[in-house]
Amino acid sequence: MESKKKLVQGLTEDRVKLIQELEKYRNALSPFLINVLQTNIDQWETEIHDWQEEINKIEAGKESF
Repeated sequence: MESKKKLVQGLTEDRVKLIQELEKYRNALSPFLINVLQTNIDQWETEIHDWQEEINKIEAGKESF
């Protein structure tokens, strides 16, 4: 469980860094590359959300016992 929490935290931090870098270099990147990077960011957000929900369900199950 702790490893999943750390993974989610790490991915969230990496996602934030990627968004910051994308904004920083947006004018220097091709529209295609921007689209690819934005798609990856969106996919990460979905995966992070799904994993966080899974963690929350497991923790809620532990609390109910």
